[in-house]
Amino acid sequence: MSGSGARTLIEARANETLREGEGVAAPSGLSRVGLVFRGYRIVRELASRGAEAEIYLVERIKAAAEGGVPCILKLYGAHARPRRDILERIRTLGESNPRDFLRVIEADFDPGSGRWFEVQEHARCGSLQDALDDRSALPPERRGAFFKEGFFAGVAREVGRALDALHRAGLLHLDLKPANVLARSFDPMDLVLIDFGIASSLSPDLSKKFTQARGTPMYQSPESWVGSVGRASDWWGLGMILLEIAAGEHPFRGLSPHVIASALATRPVPIPNGLEAGRLELLRGLLTRDMDKRWGWDQVSRWLAGERGIPQYFEKAIDEGAPGPAMRPFAFMGRECRTLDELAAAFVQDEASWDKGKALLLRGSVRAWLEQSGEFEKGEDLERYLARIADPDQRMFCFTQMCGALPFVFCGHAVTLRNLLLFAGRALAREGLTPLEKRLVEAVTDGTLLACLDFRARYVPHAPEDPPALAAALREARGKSLGDATTILAKYEKQFEHKA
Repeated sequence: MSGSGARTLIEARANETLREGEGVAAPSGLSRVGLVFRGYRIVRELASRGAEAEIYLVERIKAAAEGGVPCILKLYGAHARPRRDILERIRTLGESNPRDFLRVIEADFDPGSGRWFEVQEHARCGSLQDALDDRSALPPERRGAFFKEGFFAGVAREVGRALDALHRAGLLHLDLKPANVLARSFDPMDLVLIDFGIASSLSPDLSKKFTQARGTPMYQSPESWVGSVGRASDWWGLGMILLEIAAGEHPFRGLSPHVIASALATRPVPIPNGLEAGRLELLRGLLTRDMDKRWGWDQVSRWLAGERGIPQYFEKAIDEGAPGPAMRPFAFMGRECRTLDELAAAFVQDEASWDKGKALLLRGSVRAWLEQSGEFEKGEDLERYLARIADPDQRMFCFTQMCGALPFVFCGHAVTLRNLLLFAGRALAREGLTPLEKRLVEAVTDGTLLACLDFRARYVPHAPEDPPALAAALREARGKSLGDATTILAKYEKQFEHKA
Protein backbone atom coordinates (compact mmCIF):
# COMPACT_ATOMS: atom_id res chain seq x y z
CA MET A 1 0.00 0.00 0.00
CA SER A 2 1.44 3.34 -0.99
CA GLY A 3 0.07 5.22 2.00
CA SER A 4 1.49 2.92 4.68
CA GLY A 5 4.91 2.95 3.06
CA ALA A 6 5.13 6.71 3.47
CA ARG A 7 4.73 6.73 7.24
CA THR A 8 7.52 8.27 9.30
CA LEU A 9 9.27 6.29 12.03
CA ILE A 10 7.60 8.41 14.71
CA GLU A 11 4.15 7.88 13.19
CA ALA A 12 4.73 4.14 12.88
CA ARG A 13 5.62 4.00 16.57
CA ALA A 14 2.49 5.94 17.49
CA ASN A 15 0.38 3.61 15.34
CA GLU A 16 1.59 0.33 16.84
CA THR A 17 0.34 -1.40 19.96
CA LEU A 18 2.48 -0.68 23.01
CA ARG A 19 2.64 -3.30 25.73
CA GLU A 20 4.38 -3.34 29.07
CA GLY A 21 7.61 -5.34 28.87
CA GLU A 22 8.25 -4.62 25.21
CA GLY A 23 11.67 -5.14 23.75
CA VAL A 24 11.78 -8.93 23.43
CA ALA A 25 13.25 -9.85 20.07
CA ALA A 26 10.79 -11.24 17.54
CA PRO A 27 10.94 -15.04 17.58
CA SER A 28 11.98 -17.02 14.58
CA GLY A 29 8.97 -18.69 12.99
CA LEU A 30 7.78 -20.33 9.81
CA SER A 31 9.88 -18.60 7.22
CA ARG A 32 9.13 -20.72 4.13
CA VAL A 33 5.94 -21.19 2.20
CA GLY A 34 4.89 -24.83 2.10
CA LEU A 35 5.82 -25.73 5.67
CA VAL A 36 3.20 -27.61 7.64
CA PHE A 37 1.97 -26.67 11.12
CA ARG A 38 -0.42 -29.07 12.86
CA GLY A 39 -2.10 -30.14 9.64
CA TYR A 40 -2.12 -26.68 8.02
CA ARG A 41 0.07 -25.79 5.04
CA ILE A 42 1.56 -22.28 4.98
CA VAL A 43 0.41 -20.41 1.86
CA ARG A 44 2.03 -17.05 2.60
CA GLU A 45 2.90 -14.65 5.42
CA LEU A 46 0.38 -11.82 5.79
CA ALA A 47 2.01 -9.50 8.30
CA SER A 48 5.46 -8.39 9.34
CA ARG A 49 6.83 -10.21 12.32
CA GLY A 50 6.32 -8.34 15.55
CA ALA A 51 7.03 -8.84 19.20
CA GLU A 52 3.78 -10.73 19.75
CA ALA A 53 2.91 -12.95 16.79
CA GLU A 54 3.33 -13.91 13.15
CA ILE A 55 0.32 -14.10 10.85
CA TYR A 56 0.00 -16.61 8.00
CA LEU A 57 -2.56 -17.56 5.39
CA VAL A 58 -2.90 -21.33 5.65
CA GLU A 59 -5.05 -24.16 4.35
CA ARG A 60 -5.90 -27.43 6.01
CA ILE A 61 -4.16 -30.19 4.10
CA LYS A 62 -7.18 -32.49 3.90
CA ALA A 63 -9.56 -29.68 2.98
CA ALA A 64 -7.14 -28.26 0.41
CA ALA A 65 -7.35 -31.46 -1.59
CA GLU A 66 -11.09 -30.85 -1.81
CA GLY A 67 -10.85 -27.12 -2.55
CA GLY A 68 -11.10 -26.05 1.10
CA VAL A 69 -11.48 -22.49 2.45
CA PRO A 70 -8.24 -20.72 3.51
CA CYS A 71 -7.75 -19.85 7.17
CA ILE A 72 -5.51 -17.55 9.22
CA LEU A 73 -2.81 -18.88 11.56
CA LYS A 74 -1.69 -16.56 14.33
CA LEU A 75 1.54 -17.97 15.78
CA TYR A 76 2.46 -16.25 19.04
CA GLY A 77 6.07 -15.43 19.89
CA ALA A 78 8.05 -17.76 22.12
CA HIS A 79 7.72 -15.35 25.05
CA ALA A 80 4.06 -14.43 24.51
CA ARG A 81 1.55 -15.89 26.96
CA PRO A 82 -2.02 -15.15 25.85
CA ARG A 83 -4.67 -15.49 28.53
CA ARG A 84 -6.53 -18.74 27.96
CA ASP A 85 -9.71 -17.45 29.59
CA ILE A 86 -9.81 -14.50 27.17
CA LEU A 87 -9.12 -16.77 24.19
CA GLU A 88 -11.93 -19.09 25.20
CA ARG A 89 -14.41 -16.23 25.65
CA ILE A 90 -13.49 -14.79 22.24
CA ARG A 91 -13.97 -18.25 20.73
CA THR A 92 -17.42 -18.44 22.33
CA LEU A 93 -18.26 -14.97 21.00
CA GLY A 94 -17.26 -16.08 17.51
CA GLU A 95 -19.80 -18.89 17.76
CA SER A 96 -22.62 -16.87 19.34
CA ASN A 97 -22.00 -13.63 17.37
CA PRO A 98 -20.62 -14.78 14.00
CA ARG A 99 -21.68 -11.51 12.40
CA ASP A 100 -19.32 -9.44 14.58
CA PHE A 101 -16.38 -11.76 15.30
CA LEU A 102 -14.26 -14.18 13.32
CA ARG A 103 -14.86 -17.86 13.94
CA VAL A 104 -11.96 -19.32 15.91
CA ILE A 105 -11.31 -22.84 14.64
CA GLU A 106 -8.52 -23.77 17.05
CA ALA A 107 -6.65 -22.05 19.89
CA ASP A 108 -4.11 -23.93 21.98
CA PHE A 109 -0.47 -24.46 22.96
CA ASP A 110 1.71 -26.42 20.54
CA PRO A 111 4.29 -28.46 22.49
CA GLY A 112 6.36 -29.16 19.37
CA SER A 113 7.21 -25.49 18.73
CA GLY A 114 6.66 -24.24 22.25
CA ARG A 115 4.27 -21.62 20.87
CA TRP A 116 0.65 -20.64 21.44
CA PHE A 117 -1.42 -20.39 18.29
CA GLU A 118 -4.86 -19.56 16.90
CA VAL A 119 -6.47 -20.68 13.65
CA GLN A 120 -9.40 -18.56 12.58
CA GLU A 121 -11.64 -17.62 9.69
CA HIS A 122 -10.07 -15.57 6.89
CA ALA A 123 -11.61 -12.14 6.11
CA ARG A 124 -10.87 -11.81 2.41
CA CYS A 125 -11.13 -8.00 2.04
CA GLY A 126 -8.30 -7.10 4.40
CA SER A 127 -8.40 -4.48 7.13
CA LEU A 128 -9.93 -1.05 7.50
CA GLN A 129 -6.33 0.23 7.67
CA ASP A 130 -5.76 -1.13 4.16
CA ALA A 131 -8.74 0.87 2.91
CA LEU A 132 -7.50 4.06 4.60
CA ASP A 133 -4.03 3.56 3.15
CA ASP A 134 -5.54 3.13 -0.32
CA ARG A 135 -7.40 6.40 0.11
CA SER A 136 -4.28 8.25 1.31
CA ALA A 137 -2.55 7.31 -1.94
CA LEU A 138 -5.17 9.24 -3.95
CA PRO A 139 -4.82 12.93 -4.88
CA PRO A 140 -6.28 15.20 -2.14
CA GLU A 141 -9.20 16.30 -4.32
CA ARG A 142 -10.37 12.68 -4.70
CA ARG A 143 -9.98 11.48 -1.12
CA GLY A 144 -13.28 12.85 0.12
CA ALA A 145 -15.22 10.97 -2.57
CA PHE A 146 -13.35 7.70 -2.11
CA PHE A 147 -15.91 6.34 0.34
CA LYS A 148 -19.62 6.36 -0.27
CA GLU A 149 -21.72 8.53 2.01
CA GLY A 150 -22.80 5.46 3.97
CA PHE A 151 -19.24 4.33 4.74
CA PHE A 152 -18.91 6.51 7.86
CA ALA A 153 -22.22 5.34 9.33
CA GLY A 154 -21.51 1.75 8.25
CA VAL A 155 -18.27 1.62 10.23
CA ALA A 156 -20.04 3.18 13.23
CA ARG A 157 -22.77 0.55 13.02
CA GLU A 158 -20.57 -2.51 12.45
CA VAL A 159 -17.85 -1.69 14.98
CA GLY A 160 -20.32 -0.26 17.49
CA ARG A 161 -22.47 -3.40 17.45
CA ALA A 162 -19.38 -5.58 17.91
CA LEU A 163 -18.20 -3.45 20.85
CA ASP A 164 -21.61 -3.73 22.48
CA ALA A 165 -21.48 -7.54 22.20
CA LEU A 166 -17.92 -7.59 23.55
CA HIS A 167 -18.84 -5.43 26.53
CA ARG A 168 -21.95 -7.46 27.30
CA ALA A 169 -19.64 -10.47 27.46
CA GLY A 170 -17.61 -8.67 30.15
CA LEU A 171 -14.59 -7.90 27.94
CA LEU A 172 -12.70 -4.76 26.92
CA HIS A 173 -10.76 -4.67 23.65
CA LEU A 174 -8.36 -1.81 24.62
CA ASP A 175 -6.62 -1.72 21.22
CA LEU A 176 -9.28 -0.63 18.77
CA LYS A 177 -7.74 0.77 15.57
CA PRO A 178 -8.25 0.36 11.80
CA ALA A 179 -5.69 -2.46 11.59
CA ASN A 180 -7.77 -4.47 14.08
CA VAL A 181 -11.00 -4.17 12.09
CA LEU A 182 -11.23 -6.69 9.25
CA ALA A 183 -13.69 -6.72 6.36
CA ARG A 184 -15.44 -9.75 4.99
CA SER A 185 -16.99 -7.25 2.61
CA PHE A 186 -17.14 -3.48 2.17
CA ASP A 187 -20.26 -3.57 0.01
CA PRO A 188 -22.41 -4.55 1.79
CA MET A 189 -20.50 -3.56 4.93
CA ASP A 190 -19.48 -6.60 7.00
CA LEU A 191 -16.75 -5.83 9.55
CA VAL A 192 -15.33 -7.88 12.43
CA LEU A 193 -13.01 -7.13 15.35
CA ILE A 194 -9.69 -8.94 15.79
CA ASP A 195 -6.51 -8.93 17.93
CA PHE A 196 -7.49 -9.34 21.55
CA GLY A 197 -3.85 -9.51 22.68
CA ILE A 198 -4.31 -6.92 25.44
CA ALA A 199 -8.05 -7.47 26.00
CA SER A 200 -9.17 -7.47 29.62
CA SER A 201 -12.21 -8.52 31.58
CA LEU A 202 -14.44 -6.09 33.47
CA SER A 203 -17.15 -7.00 35.95
CA PRO A 204 -20.65 -5.83 34.96
CA ASP A 205 -20.94 -3.76 38.16
CA LEU A 206 -17.76 -1.77 37.45
CA SER A 207 -17.33 1.13 35.03
CA LYS A 208 -13.53 1.21 35.07
CA LYS A 209 -10.40 -0.61 36.23
CA PHE A 210 -6.64 -0.14 36.41
CA THR A 211 -4.44 -1.99 33.94
CA GLN A 212 -0.92 -1.78 32.56
CA ALA A 213 -2.09 -2.57 29.01
CA ARG A 214 -1.08 0.41 26.90
CA GLY A 215 -2.89 0.19 23.57
CA THR A 216 -1.93 2.19 20.46
CA PRO A 217 -1.04 5.87 21.08
CA MET A 218 -2.86 7.30 18.05
CA TYR A 219 -6.13 5.67 19.17
CA GLN A 220 -5.57 5.51 22.93
CA SER A 221 -8.08 7.21 25.23
CA PRO A 222 -6.95 9.99 27.60
CA GLU A 223 -7.63 7.92 30.72
CA SER A 224 -5.71 4.87 29.49
CA TRP A 225 -2.39 6.76 29.55
CA VAL A 226 -2.52 6.56 33.35
CA GLY A 227 -3.84 3.00 33.51
CA SER A 228 -7.55 3.70 34.12
CA VAL A 229 -9.76 2.07 31.49
CA GLY A 230 -13.36 1.01 30.98
CA ARG A 231 -15.94 0.41 28.28
CA ALA A 232 -15.73 4.11 27.45
CA SER A 233 -12.08 3.60 26.43
CA ASP A 234 -13.16 1.38 23.54
CA TRP A 235 -15.75 3.93 22.41
CA TRP A 236 -12.98 6.52 22.24
CA GLY A 237 -11.13 4.22 19.85
CA LEU A 238 -14.19 4.08 17.58
CA GLY A 239 -14.38 7.88 17.69
CA MET A 240 -10.77 8.21 16.53
CA ILE A 241 -11.36 5.76 13.67
CA LEU A 242 -14.44 7.70 12.55
CA LEU A 243 -12.59 11.01 12.81
CA GLU A 244 -9.85 9.64 10.57
CA ILE A 245 -12.49 8.58 8.02
CA ALA A 246 -14.38 11.89 8.15
CA ALA A 247 -11.32 14.17 8.10
CA GLY A 248 -9.28 12.14 5.62
CA GLU A 249 -6.26 12.14 7.92
CA HIS A 250 -5.47 11.24 11.52
CA PRO A 251 -5.15 14.38 13.70
CA PHE A 252 -2.06 12.97 15.47
CA ARG A 253 -0.24 11.84 12.36
CA GLY A 254 3.51 12.41 12.68
CA LEU A 255 3.42 13.01 16.46
CA SER A 256 5.36 10.96 19.00
CA PRO A 257 3.54 9.05 21.78
CA HIS A 258 4.72 11.60 24.39
CA VAL A 259 3.29 14.52 22.44
CA ILE A 260 0.00 12.68 21.88
CA ALA A 261 -0.29 11.95 25.60
CA SER A 262 0.34 15.57 26.53
CA ALA A 263 -2.13 16.81 23.92
CA LEU A 264 -4.89 14.55 25.26
CA ALA A 265 -4.15 15.66 28.82
CA THR A 266 -4.51 19.35 28.06
CA ARG A 267 -7.04 19.89 25.28
CA PRO A 268 -9.80 18.22 23.23
CA VAL A 269 -9.04 16.37 20.01
CA PRO A 270 -9.01 18.79 17.06
CA ILE A 271 -12.07 18.14 14.85
CA PRO A 272 -12.00 20.00 11.52
CA ASN A 273 -14.52 22.70 10.74
CA GLY A 274 -16.96 22.08 7.92
CA LEU A 275 -17.98 18.50 8.74
CA GLU A 276 -21.64 17.60 8.27
CA ALA A 277 -23.58 18.39 11.46
CA GLY A 278 -24.65 14.79 12.11
CA ARG A 279 -21.11 13.45 11.83
CA LEU A 280 -19.84 16.25 14.03
CA GLU A 281 -22.36 15.33 16.73
CA LEU A 282 -21.30 11.67 16.75
CA LEU A 283 -17.60 12.54 16.82
CA ARG A 284 -18.03 14.98 19.69
CA GLY A 285 -20.03 12.45 21.66
CA LEU A 286 -17.41 9.72 21.24
CA LEU A 287 -14.38 11.98 21.72
CA THR A 288 -15.43 13.58 25.00
CA ARG A 289 -12.38 13.41 27.27
CA ASP A 290 -14.45 12.76 30.40
CA MET A 291 -15.01 9.00 30.16
CA ASP A 292 -18.07 9.20 32.43
CA LYS A 293 -19.80 11.52 29.94
CA ARG A 294 -18.57 9.87 26.74
CA TRP A 295 -21.10 8.29 24.41
CA GLY A 296 -21.58 4.52 24.36
CA TRP A 297 -23.79 2.11 22.45
CA ASP A 298 -27.02 3.65 23.76
CA GLN A 299 -26.27 7.02 22.18
CA VAL A 300 -24.54 5.58 19.08
CA SER A 301 -27.46 3.28 18.29
CA ARG A 302 -29.90 6.18 18.69
CA TRP A 303 -27.72 8.29 16.37
CA LEU A 304 -27.68 5.45 13.80
CA ALA A 305 -31.48 5.32 13.99
CA GLY A 306 -31.61 8.97 12.89
CA GLU A 307 -32.02 10.73 16.24
CA ARG A 308 -30.20 14.05 16.54
CA GLY A 309 -29.74 16.52 19.37
CA ILE A 310 -28.56 13.80 21.77
CA PRO A 311 -26.78 15.54 24.69
CA GLN A 312 -22.99 15.49 24.38
CA TYR A 313 -20.31 17.07 26.54
CA PHE A 314 -17.40 17.70 24.20
CA GLU A 315 -15.14 20.36 25.74
CA LYS A 316 -13.98 23.48 23.98
CA ALA A 317 -10.26 24.23 24.05
CA ILE A 318 -9.30 26.20 27.14
CA ASP A 319 -8.15 29.14 25.07
CA GLU A 320 -10.89 28.90 22.42
CA GLY A 321 -12.45 32.31 21.94
CA ALA A 322 -10.64 33.73 24.96
CA PRO A 323 -9.12 37.15 24.30
CA GLY A 324 -5.57 37.71 25.49
CA PRO A 325 -2.15 38.88 24.44
CA ALA A 326 -0.83 37.44 21.19
CA MET A 327 2.00 35.08 22.18
CA ARG A 328 5.11 35.20 20.04
CA PRO A 329 6.07 31.72 18.80
CA PHE A 330 8.71 29.95 20.89
CA ALA A 331 10.82 28.02 18.37
CA PHE A 332 11.86 24.68 19.87
CA MET A 333 13.37 21.69 18.06
CA GLY A 334 11.62 22.32 14.77
CA ARG A 335 8.23 23.40 16.05
CA GLU A 336 6.62 26.68 17.10
CA CYS A 337 4.88 26.79 20.50
CA ARG A 338 2.43 29.60 21.23
CA THR A 339 1.14 28.59 24.67
CA LEU A 340 2.76 27.33 27.86
CA ASP A 341 1.02 23.97 27.60
CA GLU A 342 2.33 23.49 24.04
CA LEU A 343 5.83 24.33 25.25
CA ALA A 344 5.56 21.95 28.22
CA ALA A 345 4.40 19.17 25.90
CA ALA A 346 7.36 19.81 23.58
CA PHE A 347 9.81 19.72 26.52
CA VAL A 348 8.80 16.18 27.61
CA GLN A 349 8.82 14.49 24.21
CA ASP A 350 12.04 12.54 24.84
CA GLU A 351 15.46 12.78 26.52
CA ALA A 352 16.84 15.25 23.97
CA SER A 353 13.88 17.62 24.33
CA TRP A 354 14.03 17.31 28.13
CA ASP A 355 17.73 18.23 28.24
CA LYS A 356 17.38 21.14 25.83
CA GLY A 357 14.19 22.41 27.44
CA LYS A 358 15.78 22.24 30.88
CA ALA A 359 18.73 24.31 29.68
CA LEU A 360 16.40 26.97 28.26
CA LEU A 361 14.30 27.01 31.43
CA LEU A 362 17.32 27.39 33.72
CA ARG A 363 18.76 30.11 31.49
CA GLY A 364 15.59 32.17 31.86
CA SER A 365 14.53 31.86 28.21
CA VAL A 366 10.97 30.88 29.12
CA ARG A 367 10.52 33.89 31.39
CA ALA A 368 11.99 36.16 28.71
CA TRP A 369 9.52 34.74 26.15
CA LEU A 370 6.58 35.39 28.48
CA GLU A 371 7.70 38.96 29.11
CA GLN A 372 8.19 39.63 25.40
CA SER A 373 4.53 38.64 24.98
CA GLY A 374 3.43 41.01 27.75
CA GLU A 375 3.03 38.31 30.42
CA PHE A 376 5.32 40.03 32.95
CA GLU A 377 3.49 38.88 36.09
CA LYS A 378 3.24 35.29 34.92
CA GLY A 379 6.94 35.21 34.06
CA GLU A 380 7.94 36.61 37.46
CA ASP A 381 5.66 34.24 39.39
CA LEU A 382 7.00 31.26 37.48
CA GLU A 383 10.62 32.25 38.08
CA ARG A 384 10.03 32.93 41.79
CA TYR A 385 8.38 29.56 42.37
CA LEU A 386 10.92 27.49 40.45
CA ALA A 387 13.84 29.22 42.19
CA ARG A 388 12.86 27.36 45.39
CA ILE A 389 13.72 23.99 43.80
CA ALA A 390 17.40 23.10 43.79
CA ASP A 391 17.42 19.98 41.59
CA PRO A 392 17.35 21.01 37.89
CA ASP A 393 15.35 17.98 36.73
CA GLN A 394 12.80 18.44 39.52
CA ARG A 395 12.52 22.11 38.55
CA MET A 396 11.91 21.05 34.96
CA PHE A 397 9.28 18.53 36.10
CA CYS A 398 7.39 21.12 38.14
CA PHE A 399 7.37 23.56 35.21
CA THR A 400 5.92 20.99 32.79
CA GLN A 401 3.29 19.91 35.32
CA MET A 402 2.22 23.45 36.22
CA CYS A 403 1.84 24.39 32.57
CA GLY A 404 0.51 21.24 30.98
CA ALA A 405 -1.10 18.80 33.45
CA LEU A 406 0.87 16.11 31.62
CA PRO A 407 1.35 12.43 32.38
CA PHE A 408 4.09 11.68 34.95
CA VAL A 409 7.23 12.25 32.84
CA PHE A 410 10.66 12.75 34.45
CA CYS A 411 13.95 13.10 32.56
CA GLY A 412 12.13 12.41 29.31
CA HIS A 413 10.73 9.03 30.44
CA ALA A 414 7.21 8.04 31.49
CA VAL A 415 7.24 7.15 35.19
CA THR A 416 5.48 3.80 35.65
CA LEU A 417 6.29 0.88 37.92
CA ARG A 418 7.32 -1.20 34.92
CA ASN A 419 9.64 1.49 33.53
CA LEU A 420 11.25 2.17 36.92
CA LEU A 421 11.81 -1.55 37.45
CA LEU A 422 13.32 -1.85 33.98
CA PHE A 423 15.84 0.96 34.51
CA ALA A 424 16.66 -0.08 38.09
CA GLY A 425 17.29 -3.64 36.94
CA ARG A 426 19.61 -2.44 34.20
CA ALA A 427 21.48 -0.23 36.67
CA LEU A 428 21.83 -3.15 39.08
CA ALA A 429 23.24 -5.31 36.27
CA ARG A 430 25.67 -2.48 35.39
CA GLU A 431 24.23 -2.21 31.91
CA GLY A 432 24.75 0.99 29.97
CA LEU A 433 22.35 3.79 30.92
CA THR A 434 22.17 7.34 29.59
CA PRO A 435 22.84 10.14 32.12
CA LEU A 436 19.11 10.91 32.32
CA GLU A 437 18.25 7.22 32.84
CA LYS A 438 20.77 7.14 35.69
CA ARG A 439 19.18 10.26 37.18
CA LEU A 440 15.76 8.62 36.93
CA VAL A 441 17.02 5.62 38.93
CA GLU A 442 18.66 7.91 41.51
CA ALA A 443 15.39 9.81 41.84
CA VAL A 444 13.74 6.62 43.11
CA THR A 445 16.12 6.20 46.05
CA ASP A 446 16.84 9.86 46.92
CA GLY A 447 13.15 10.71 47.20
CA THR A 448 12.96 13.09 44.22
CA LEU A 449 10.26 11.12 42.43
CA LEU A 450 8.19 10.89 45.59
CA ALA A 451 8.44 14.67 45.95
CA CYS A 452 7.36 15.06 42.32
CA LEU A 453 4.37 12.79 42.90
CA ASP A 454 3.43 14.82 45.98
CA PHE A 455 3.69 18.01 43.91
CA ARG A 456 1.24 16.58 41.37
CA ALA A 457 -1.23 15.66 44.09
CA ARG A 458 -1.06 19.07 45.78
CA TYR A 459 -0.67 21.61 43.02
CA VAL A 460 -1.84 20.11 39.72
CA PRO A 461 -5.64 19.80 39.98
CA HIS A 462 -6.11 18.32 36.50
CA ALA A 463 -3.14 15.93 36.58
CA PRO A 464 -3.86 12.46 35.17
CA GLU A 465 -4.45 9.93 37.93
CA ASP A 466 -1.48 7.74 38.95
CA PRO A 467 -1.79 4.16 40.29
CA PRO A 468 -1.81 4.12 44.13
CA ALA A 469 0.84 1.38 44.00
CA LEU A 470 3.30 3.84 42.44
CA ALA A 471 3.18 6.17 45.44
CA ALA A 472 3.47 3.24 47.86
CA ALA A 473 6.50 1.86 46.02
CA LEU A 474 8.27 5.22 45.85
CA ARG A 475 7.58 5.85 49.54
CA GLU A 476 9.04 2.49 50.54
CA ALA A 477 12.04 2.74 48.18
CA ARG A 478 13.12 6.19 49.39
CA GLY A 479 16.48 6.01 51.15
CA LYS A 480 17.06 2.35 50.23
CA SER A 481 19.99 0.83 48.37
CA LEU A 482 19.62 0.19 44.65
CA GLY A 483 19.21 -3.55 45.23
CA ASP A 484 16.53 -3.08 47.90
CA ALA A 485 14.73 -0.47 45.80
CA THR A 486 14.66 -2.84 42.82
CA THR A 487 13.15 -5.58 45.00
CA ILE A 488 10.49 -3.15 46.26
CA LEU A 489 9.59 -2.00 42.75
CA ALA A 490 9.29 -5.62 41.61
CA LYS A 491 6.98 -6.40 44.53
CA TYR A 492 4.59 -3.56 43.81
CA GLU A 493 4.73 -4.05 40.04
CA LYS A 494 3.71 -7.70 40.50
CA GLN A 495 0.87 -6.73 42.86
CA PHE A 496 -0.38 -4.03 40.49
CA GLU A 497 -0.25 -6.42 37.51
CA HIS A 498 -2.22 -9.03 39.47
CA LYS A 499 -4.92 -6.51 40.45
CA ALA A 500 -5.12 -5.18 36.89
